[in-house]
Amino acid sequence: MKKYLYWLGIMASILLGMIFVVAGVGKVLAGTTGYDAFLFPSFLPETLSVTAYAALPYTEIIIGLLLVLGIGIKLATCVSAALIVCFITSNLYLLSIGVGTCGGCFGVAGGLTVYAALVIDGLMAIAATIIFVSHTGPYFNKIPWYFKGHTVTRCASAQCSRGA
Repeated sequence: MKKYLYWLGIMASILLGMIFVVAGVGKVLAGTTGYDAFLFPSFLPETLSVTAYAALPYTEIIIGLLLVLGIGIKLATCVSAALIVCFITSNLYLLSIGVGTCGGCFGVAGGLTVYAALVIDGLMAIAATIIFVSHTGPYFNKIPWYFKGHTVTRCASAQCSRGA
């Protein structure tokens, strides 16, 4: 694997992880004030929607920390890709019913317009794709990327980039 692809994957992992950590912490600090943007009475029962909203901030924080620390990168990216699809669907739904702001996207960090939230979701999807392409390790690695001996770190060395 080429060195630039390795470092691009690391940067994408840190960027995606930081977005998830900021969004999760913002939602935890906001409490239930941004809850209205996540209710979908037409196709989700209210209990499921309340449970999903209660678990979402903590899920985002855990996924973000795993991505930043480099532990379980592929597994965390799989879960984050599923969340990104849900976020895009949610924002498209808000757009279709005429809601202009995504009040709960980042919690206390402020309300974004739905278009800005869709741009961020698109960037997150691109970062997740880069991570999938660049990370050649197992689905759950226990050794972070910044420790010597990690499969990705070994393949970023000069030997692997020469094809040896």
